[in-house]
Amino acid sequence: MMQNNDKVDLTNSKLTIELKDDKEIEKIQEQILADIKGATSDKDERKRMYDKRRDFVAGRQEGYTNIIGLTQKSKQGHADQVINYVGRSAVKLYHSIGNNPPNLKTLPLSRTNEIEGLRAQSVEDFVDRVFWRNKWWKQGYKRAVMNQVVIADFGVKVYFDSSKKEIKITQAEKVENLLVGWRSDDALEYDWVAHTSMMSIDFIEKEWGIKVKPEIIAKGSNGNGQHGDEWGVDSKTSVNSPIGTKDIATQPMAQVTEYTTDEVYAIIIGERLCEYVKHDWSFNPWVIGHSLHMPGKPWSKSYIDDLMSPNIELNEVRNDARDYIRTASNAKYVARNMSDFDPESIKPGSGQVIFIDGPDSDFSTLTQTVNTYPVDNYVTMTKSFIHDMLVPEVGFGSSGSDSGRKSAIDYQTILDVTTDLRDAWELVLDGIIERVQILGAKYFPNVDFWKNPDTNEFEVRMMEYGWEDVMPISASDKIVNIMNKFQMGLPFETTFEELGYKDPHAIMEMMKAEAEDPVLVEYRAKMYQFMKGGVQAQQDAAQAASTPTTPDTNVPGTPSVNTPSPIMVSSENQGGLKPMSVKGGTTTYTSGKGLIDQTQQNLAAQGA
Repeated sequence: MMQNNDKVDLTNSKLTIELKDDKEIEKIQEQILADIKGATSDKDERKRMYDKRRDFVAGRQEGYTNIIGLTQKSKQGHADQVINYVGRSAVKLYHSIGNNPPNLKTLPLSRTNEIEGLRAQSVEDFVDRVFWRNKWWKQGYKRAVMNQVVIADFGVKVYFDSSKKEIKITQAEKVENLLVGWRSDDALEYDWVAHTSMMSIDFIEKEWGIKVKPEIIAKGSNGNGQHGDEWGVDSKTSVNSPIGTKDIATQPMAQVTEYTTDEVYAIIIGERLCEYVKHDWSFNPWVIGHSLHMPGKPWSKSYIDDLMSPNIELNEVRNDARDYIRTASNAKYVARNMSDFDPESIKPGSGQVIFIDGPDSDFSTLTQTVNTYPVDNYVTMTKSFIHDMLVPEVGFGSSGSDSGRKSAIDYQTILDVTTDLRDAWELVLDGIIERVQILGAKYFPNVDFWKNPDTNEFEVRMMEYGWEDVMPISASDKIVNIMNKFQMGLPFETTFEELGYKDPHAIMEMMKAEAEDPVLVEYRAKMYQFMKGGVQAQQDAAQAASTPTTPDTNVPGTPSVNTPSPIMVSSENQGGLKPMSVKGGTTTYTSGKGLIDQTQQNLAAQGA
């Protein structure tokens, strides 16, 4: 077996190659390298699109334009402001999905079997613990959501770490490093997945005992590995940019590729096969997630793609308007018969001087009018177009005091997008949880809750996902709705599920225990009386606030402020020019005589 060559030394390797001889190793190595090479063009094409999406989310849009022939946007003396609606839209979607992860509930294989119910709850607790140990919901899940929103695709890896004896869940941070062998018969099925990354040769030797010689060392730079130029510090400098292009020194690195199928796990360093083992997991550790599905294509389209061109146009128009207003608003001066006047004596940037010959000497300001209506109207239309496509204007806090119905209509688009992204996540979570259960049953067989109580065989249990509403009703309204269902006969367990309790069965057991405790029963009875009195006090206060009160006045027959009374219509009144007000009434346009007639009619209607 080939243990070393002039590039990679496997003499002290801790990795295993489960192949018979050198000839078989070379054959497998060539096959894996051919798979990776065949997906390289797809990787390069995706990277260009990913870089563009990252530019727009980060606000680096000054280099993009819709004007044909314009290649240089940063022009001296011209505005170059970036209004980043694409980035704000991406963050809005990220918060909508990332801040509201689903509640998981394991569906038992049999609803009537009490043992199966307990086993299903135990499986759910095991999955929750795996997520907790991996900091999944607050770390991995949110980072994958950002990739789903911006990049449109993401990858999650589930595997068993034999050194730590635990199930690990990780994700591909740079999706362009993910190579997938998509199948031709199904656009979403794949035969193999390869993930390439740059690792330091010191780490490779420490982790696996493999020495990498300088021939295949790739010099690290700021763009290698997991990090890019998200903040634009290495881009071309401008007058407002104090940091220019700088070489960031890093340690020598080599390319490491992890290659996985449903049966095989392999590691290639450079172009050398260093590990090849057959696993019995019966699944590929990688789960590929998607965003906006494109039929016929394996990779997704990002929801922010359609916002890019309108965002460019919005920046173009705003910058043109800014140039126009700034130029036109600077004062221009007229110098009549003052040929010897020095224009440089005026403060720089204040305007221009126009010289005119005439009989009299005079220096005055040129009167001019700036009409910004066309520009403002166009900007408003462009913004509306962006809002209609994805994030409503109310999402940016600029909607004013719109009605609840209008806000709900405005939010309809983002509701649809959020629902679609959550559907994609349910497919990914199904894949993750299925792999967790398989690995749990394999590496933690001492517990018996993996098996179906009827067949005594291992069986994967399905999950049900409960997502929070994007525009939720108040907590009190939600509780009232659930309690109304409970009064109609909704079971205790379902009621507690809708209220958000993780383990309804445990809550019911606690209720049973409290019902058998005489002290708690007496205390609960007193609490019911106290709560009843509190509710009655609230009702009395509300009724007192709504009861009309008679004003403290000595004038008999004066109408109460809160008492409805008939008001004369305009045909019964005399026209007038000035508004007059009546204490306890409303402001109305009338004459003095009409006011007296109106007051007399109101008093008569009240029996005064």
